[in-house]
Amino acid sequence: MQPPIGNFGISDDNLRDELIERHRVERISRLVPFHESETVLRDLKANLPLVIVANGASNTQRFKLEKAGVADYFSVFVASGDVGIGKPDPLPIRTALERLQVEPSEAVMIGNSYSSDIKGAASVGIRSILCNADDNPRPEAGTEPT
Repeated sequence: MQPPIGNFGISDDNLRDELIERHRVERISRLVPFHESETVLRDLKANLPLVIVANGASNTQRFKLEKAGVADYFSVFVASGDVGIGKPDPLPIRTALERLQVEPSEAVMIGNSYSSDIKGAASVGIRSILCNADDNPRPEAGTEPT
């Protein structure tokens, strides 16, 4: 009997890595943008530079954007895997601001995660909007979207 892969277990590291990668690709291939996302992104891009600051490995995050058909809307892309730490740490957000050459007062963070995006924006002094498409409960107190 083979021991489980991690908790699900396969002892063969190569097979484990292959299964993990196949699972990742399968999950990402099912991504679809929120209703009207492309319309909103097209309208915003007509007047503003758009940036992605994502937690995770750069190649995975780019693949998600490409699969969702929205990668070309963004002029700057920063992944936590590129800078060594994720949001809410200010480093990935500051890196994006530097690449875009804008001040925090000139930016707005639109995010789907209170703990990463809204708190991350607050740590740098950026206004924020919480896109709560999953209808997650809002925190009782603390940093609020601005």
